[in-house]
Formats: sequence, structure tokens, C-alpha cells
Amino acid sequence: MPLGEGLDLDRLLAVRHERTTDRCGCFSFHNFTFQVDSRKPLAGKKIKFLFSEKIGFQALCGKEYCPVSFLGMKGGRSVTHIPDVVTALMQKVYSADGRRAA
Repeated sequence: MPLGEGLDLDRLLAVRHERTTDRCGCFSFHNFTFQVDSRKPLAGKKIKFLFSEKIGFQALCGKEYCPVSFLGMKGGRSVTHIPDVVTALMQKVYSADGRRAA
């Protein structure tokens, strides 16, 4: 059965988590800090954080998908409960210096 027009199967099947951004448009996930790369101000906005191997890490801000940059660990804390699949995906999508891997 064909998908309806405008539906993106990769985004529909991505893992989703809801977060609220801070004053700088950043949010945390399992003690990792991310920033939404958007032209619109996102201070204190609710976003949906999506990730999969195909789309990487993205934020759904209203009706717009925005890339997400990895900033590092939050407050120097250690990670004790992040699922292995998320760790592997983060290593694949982001390089050690926080830029998107090619």
C-alpha cells in the first residue's frame, strides 16, 4: 500500500522523545546536551527529539524539522543508564569533537 503524500516513513519510524528547550534553545537527553539548529527562537519551547540511523538526530519544532548539534556532557556527570542502541547511534552520527560525522 503506498504511503500518503507528504509522509516520510523514516521520520515516522524514528524513536521520539519530548523535551523542553532552555533559554538558549538547548535540551538534555540522558545527561547529554544538544542544541537545536533553528533560525527561529526556541527558548522554553516543547520539541520532539527524533533519532534513527537513517535520519540521525533531528528536532520537530512545530511543523519544521531542524538538525540537532551535540554539545557534550551536562555538568560533567557520567552516563549510567543510556541504552546501548542510543550510544552506538550517537557514536555513528556525531564525531568526538561534536560536529556531525560525514
